[in-house]
Amino acid sequence: MVRRVNNRAKIIGLAILLIPIAFLSLFLIGETVGGDWSGLIHLVQMLPLLLLALLAWKKPLIGGILLVSIGVLLGIAYALSARGFPIQTILLVELILFSPPIVSGICFLSASKKQSQ
Repeated sequence: MVRRVNNRAKIIGLAILLIPIAFLSLFLIGETVGGDWSGLIHLVQMLPLLLLALLAWKKPLIGGILLVSIGVLLGIAYALSARGFPIQTILLVELILFSPPIVSGICFLSASKKQSQ
């Protein structure tokens, strides 16, 4: 029974992590299809998320810690660098791009705790 809960938490964490990946994919496809090859820069943003997802799936404790840490640090860095934007824009970006890795990391951390019991 513990193994089943562990897999469920990992699946939920992975599904949540797919939110920013899907969001960045929309920009990647939209800009590249429109002829703007600079849209490929979104691959640079997606690749670390995909690698972290793979790491978190294989090693939930390490991946969870990295996801939470990186999500918090990047969220703070974005909030500090986006001074000219309205607060609504900053909050929306924080919710879409930075909160899913944090929540996903928490799911992977809970999966690692149940795995070790």
